[in-house]
Amino acid sequence: MKIAKYWEKTEGTALNRDGQMYRTTCWGGSSESTEQALQLARAKLRHWARLVQEQPDPFDTYGYEHGEIREELVEEITGANGTLIGAITRNGYGVLVLNTPRLLIADVDTQPAGLVDRLKARFTSGATPKARRVAEIQAFHAHHPELALTVFETYAGLRVFLTNQWHEPEAHTARQLMIALGADPLYQRLCQSQHCYRARLSPKPWRCGTTRPPNRYPREPGQAEQAYTRWLAGYSHHAAGYAVCRPLLTLGPDQQDEDTTRLMALHQAMTVRPGDLPLA
Repeated sequence: MKIAKYWEKTEGTALNRDGQMYRTTCWGGSSESTEQALQLARAKLRHWARLVQEQPDPFDTYGYEHGEIREELVEEITGANGTLIGAITRNGYGVLVLNTPRLLIADVDTQPAGLVDRLKARFTSGATPKARRVAEIQAFHAHHPELALTVFETYAGLRVFLTNQWHEPEAHTARQLMIALGADPLYQRLCQSQHCYRARLSPKPWRCGTTRPPNRYPREPGQAEQAYTRWLAGYSHHAAGYAVCRPLLTLGPDQQDEDTTRLMALHQAMTVRPGDLPLA
């Protein structure tokens, strides 16, 4: 996983081929030291300056290939043998995210069911987009009964866990499985770039009646930190009335190792709420 404990930034300017001036801030992240983080930030700045010379809009590709997750590290999760099996971070719009390097998680987006879809599903044999996607996953599993899949409903689709096999995100088998399960293409690319799968653990702010954070991590001490603390208190109050997931179905053998069981229990505890709370 490309999750860093230390972050440093550097700023710079560069001229493109047409003489237009660009200015940017580059962040470097390291799990070792602030010095290494600053070195990486400077290396990114040099890379960015070269891109400015080579293409009209350097921001189309800059930074994506680095894949570091510039998020606040909230908790590290160790496995039975003491190795790191996951981490909880807080992302740019303020929600908690589970990151794990081997437990395959497929984020499957569907179009939200509108009034027409709901009426068709109720009065005809038609199915909602989510129901069709579930049927596709079930059909895939019928050809691969050896796989253990746990499927959750989310606000905009489904979340699928493969719980009896480990697959590193950048591996060819992982890419094949993600495609077969219908994972969102951008999510697949992020997993490969960041060397981890990701699952949101808390509601999106705009879906539970509040705003995004006033600033992004790392924050300057003082007013910026205080503004964020106030935002977090308000967000937590609003988020308490929502869930992130609802369990839908499990498919395949009941086989989980100790590390998978721990990660799945954490996910369940943080995303599924008692009662019929709305998803956000």
